[in-house]
Amino acid sequence: MDGELVELLSAVRLDDAMQKARSYAMKVLLTQAFHDQGLRFERVEAAFINGSTPLSAYTGLPCGGLVGWQLQGNQWRRCLIAPPALEGRGPQTRAAREEWAKRQHISWFDFAEERQHGNYSRGGHLDFYHYAPDFVYRWLKVSAVTVRDVRTLGVSVLHAANAYAASWSRARTGASPPAA
Repeated sequence: MDGELVELLSAVRLDDAMQKARSYAMKVLLTQAFHDQGLRFERVEAAFINGSTPLSAYTGLPCGGLVGWQLQGNQWRRCLIAPPALEGRGPQTRAAREEWAKRQHISWFDFAEERQHGNYSRGGHLDFYHYAPDFVYRWLKVSAVTVRDVRTLGVSVLHAANAYAASWSRARTGASPPAA
């Protein structure tokens, strides 16, 4: 929501409620779009955390982890949720998750799909950001994204996540790609 609308709603203490409602409505819209596109997904999430409304979608990896995207504020994130063996809150498990992301999944963080849909600027540094106990991400800066933008990017990047998970699985098992 734009700043002026948030100010007006805040004056009557409805800003948080409206943001929550919009986030959950977006989750419904995305879930339907994913079904319409025949996309495989493990989770579609909408939340309200510390005054912001992250949206995310993930598909599974054979190792038990998840690969997907998240939009929070002005950050469009490519992310991984590590498998249970790499979960934890200390610096050692964080380092292990980052090493796993660099060694096995660095190609997921290329933002190729996003760059086809908009002029988004690189966010942060080239290291990984994280949330314990299992979340690793890199991000692009986005501004003034519309519901249509989120739907378009969400579908496009979940397509990419599905393809990535399938190719990662084939690479680990030595299986041939499916016939077209």
